[in-house]
Amino acid sequence: MNVVIDLEVKRDLVLSRLSARRTCHSCEANYISNGNDPQPWKCEKCGGTVTQRADDTPAAINHRLDLYDALTAPLITYYQGKGSLQVVDGLGTPDEVFARLVACVESFR
Repeated sequence: MNVVIDLEVKRDLVLSRLSARRTCHSCEANYISNGNDPQPWKCEKCGGTVTQRADDTPAAINHRLDLYDALTAPLITYYQGKGSLQVVDGLGTPDEVFARLVACVESFR
């Protein structure tokens, strides 16, 4: 049996996480803003300038999430009707979320 996974994370948390993301223009290293960032912010790896990407602003993220909601809602309904949709909680550390994803997939093997 096939399984479709919906990784569930509240919209405000997605918005918060993505809008805090910063990237080095030179080496593309990723950082998380804590609101007390050095100005100018220099990359610890290469010394390049660290800034927020244009697509990581709250307005851009909200637009992407609106599109996701509009385009995904019909698929969620469809796969729920087929009995193949599984919702996995996306909160927690990367290891915790990964373990839940693996458990979900393994339960359908």
